[in-house]
Amino acid sequence: MKKHLISYMKKLIKIFLPFIFSQTAKDTYLVMVANVVGGLTGLIFTILVARHLSVAGFGTFSSLMNLTLILASLVDFGMTQGTVNFIPAIILEKDESKIRHYIGNMLGVVLLASLLVIALLEFLPGKLAIKLGGTDNKTYLLVAGLSVLSLSLYSYFLGVFQAFKKFKLLSLIEIVFSLFRVLILWPLIFLGLTVDKALGTLIIGGLASFLIVLKFWPAKGIKLNFSLTTLKRIFQFSRWLWFVNMIINIYGKLDVLLLTALTSSLVVAKYAAASRLALVFPLAINSLNAVIAPRFASFSNDQANLSYVKKTLLMTLSLAFLFLIWLVIAQPLVIIVYGERYLESIELFRKLVLANIPLLITIPVTNSLIYFFKKPNLITLVSAIQLIVFGSLSWKLIPSFSGQAPIYGFFVANTLGAILIYGFWLKLHWERTHE
Repeated sequence: MKKHLISYMKKLIKIFLPFIFSQTAKDTYLVMVANVVGGLTGLIFTILVARHLSVAGFGTFSSLMNLTLILASLVDFGMTQGTVNFIPAIILEKDESKIRHYIGNMLGVVLLASLLVIALLEFLPGKLAIKLGGTDNKTYLLVAGLSVLSLSLYSYFLGVFQAFKKFKLLSLIEIVFSLFRVLILWPLIFLGLTVDKALGTLIIGGLASFLIVLKFWPAKGIKLNFSLTTLKRIFQFSRWLWFVNMIINIYGKLDVLLLTALTSSLVVAKYAAASRLALVFPLAINSLNAVIAPRFASFSNDQANLSYVKKTLLMTLSLAFLFLIWLVIAQPLVIIVYGERYLESIELFRKLVLANIPLLITIPVTNSLIYFFKKPNLITLVSAIQLIVFGSLSWKLIPSFSGQAPIYGFFVANTLGAILIYGFWLKLHWERTHE
């Protein structure tokens, strides 16, 4: 029995090893390192700000930061995904003028939208400003507006480097942005930290990363312009991804919101502890998406698309297999990180790992649908269905299953999403190959 098991494990290793060390995997690990650095520095930053501001001040900072992040995602208008979709194909055409034209149009939208947000925040009525951002302080709101500009440009530049498949530089930009925010915080603490100074680190991080962008800009120049024809073509594609991003933002925050509304702070704490450890999944998913999206966008035939779907599917299955190891180490991991007060988080963490596996294995076909088949509307539809299923099921189950209810909701929603996405992909692939 033992020999058979060893033989079976060797076969699995032979199958998965080439994909674990493939170029796509290496690029993914690189981007994931940057995401991990960003996650850790973000955690350190939050702890430092919370300790050096008053409770009320930290509350105002959190409200403004939340508003800033929401507005930054809105003013993007899907332009980041637009660069990933359109630029790789134009690069293959070797048309530098066309590249500058598309990049310039997308940059124009981001700049104009960000400037409008700055003006909007400055002229926002006091009562509405307090409800949205926790303050009507004009200085705070101005810094929030400038932070939106910084974040939106930062996201746009990441999209350009992603489109050119410059993953080392993309990772460097992310790391510089994250580290500079924490480094600049120390002198600000020494001088006396305030809400606007803490929020302003987003601007400093953006300026630091912009120096890297200027030094290693992948295109041959850039020309800021507005072409309604070009922008219409871009937005016809990117609008669906814009909607998807909004849905994803809600989907990722609804679990804690529901638990807060329907249970006790103790339940929320145990769930949040498990959820924090499970952040490795969104890190892995975001890293893999960043690497494979431009590759799918550059394909021009079904055979190349199918071949890469198979390759990346095997790689995601390899990652899923590696994540299953977390089921074994869950107990010592939770105890080391949180202590024995959080023993209940062990089972929650294990179930969260299993609930995220269906989401992980949809990465190849999701990117194929968006960037090869140009069907982001299908992903929008599936995401909306998942949000409705997750929200309604979790709301129904929380009174009976407490902290485990959102995990069951995630598993059902993610599994349903995987079935729908693979179904759409198979249908489109069959139609294109049997015309």
